[in-house]
Amino acid sequence: MEGNREEAVRAKELSEKKMNSKDYVGAQILISKAQKLYPSMENLSRMLTVCQVHCSTERQVEPGSVPDWYDILQIEQTADEASIKKQFRHLALLLHPDKNKFSGAGAAFQLIEEANRFLCDQSKRSQFDTKRRTMKQRQSQNQPRMNNYPSKNPVSTEMAALFKRMNPPQQKQQQQTQPVYANGQQTFWTMCPFCSIRYQYYIDIMYRALAVKLARNLSQLVI
Repeated sequence: MEGNREEAVRAKELSEKKMNSKDYVGAQILISKAQKLYPSMENLSRMLTVCQVHCSTERQVEPGSVPDWYDILQIEQTADEASIKKQFRHLALLLHPDKNKFSGAGAAFQLIEEANRFLCDQSKRSQFDTKRRTMKQRQSQNQPRMNNYPSKNPVSTEMAALFKRMNPPQQKQQQQTQPVYANGQQTFWTMCPFCSIRYQYYIDIMYRALAVKLARNLSQLVI
């Protein structure tokens, strides 16, 4: 337990440095790690809230437009005005500069204040909701489908279809064992962290990085 605490302290110290340099994504990862190692460590929730608010500003309803105010307040679009105000008060207690001295807390507090004002204005909120729903629909339509991207790997297409037809207990058993393909070579399963598509590869390429073609960009799948 003491070892966990020491590791959590190191993660917290590194996260503070990242917050000072405005790397809120990296800081959030380290704070989450510290929370898992030592949940009772002081001020982690305040630090995490700062990072979450700043990271939310990256998600915009339209490129170059206002941020997603619902994400900033960490609340659903269906929330009523009373719920919005309640959530604002909850975040304000964590972010108010008088109580939170971590880098970025003041700016995060201003963001939730603006989000609260915006979402409590029914006219502005109605227009924003329309744009947000349109964006969500567009994103849903642009989601990559497995059948649209034939695999260059001779194993993955055929075996992925077989894996999809398995029931959960069979899938678990398939993952725990190293299957042998028809040519006698051992294979293993992996999953793309971006699109959640499962692939099967020969065992001799384990721990290598493969390029996975997505809808609009090329991401790295490390297996």
